[in-house]
Amino acid sequence: MVCVLLAAMAVWGNYLRFSAPPPGTSFDLDGHMLEARELPYRAEPLDDDFLHVLGAREVSYRIYHDPGGPVSVFLGYFDRQKEGSQVHSPEHCYPGSGWSIVEEHTVDAPWGGDRIRKLVVTDGVERQVVYYWFQTDERVLCGVFELKYHLTKAALLHRPQDLVFARISAGTGEDAPAAESLVASYAVDVERVIEQMYRSRHARD
Repeated sequence: MVCVLLAAMAVWGNYLRFSAPPPGTSFDLDGHMLEARELPYRAEPLDDDFLHVLGAREVSYRIYHDPGGPVSVFLGYFDRQKEGSQVHSPEHCYPGSGWSIVEEHTVDAPWGGDRIRKLVVTDGVERQVVYYWFQTDERVLCGVFELKYHLTKAALLHRPQDLVFARISAGTGEDAPAAESLVASYAVDVERVIEQMYRSRHARD
């Protein structure tokens, strides 16, 4: 019975989720500021095919030149779940890009009160630690299953389905704990920035 109900919710949610996005859905990802990070960065270009498959409305990809080492910050804003698009899932994207996943865990968010996903990946030469999560104006979601449940429920209740995907990574070098601490500190700032962007949008609405 539970499986039947879940399947029905998925089908009905899939039908509803292609509705028009809510008003006031513009974000300013390119203009976002990590206020605690007065550091130079470079904006990384993204392949057009990747962007087309991703289906995000706005994307920001930066490499921050931190004294502790380069830190990659990727943000993608999805105003709705459009047919043919796929919310970014690192568990799929890293292997598809030639990286192997060495570890994957659900961990406590460094800002407290939430859970997020942690990966350790390698391409055979470099090893990186990765934190990622999905953030709505109400909550943080840590996994794809939780994300799909949230989107299905939002569709059934005719609520907004927009969200921001955040991924932060850094090379571990010879000091994995230091690299993870660096990624965690950036995660705190990024979560705060996303929350501020949602508040600013609500103020405009």
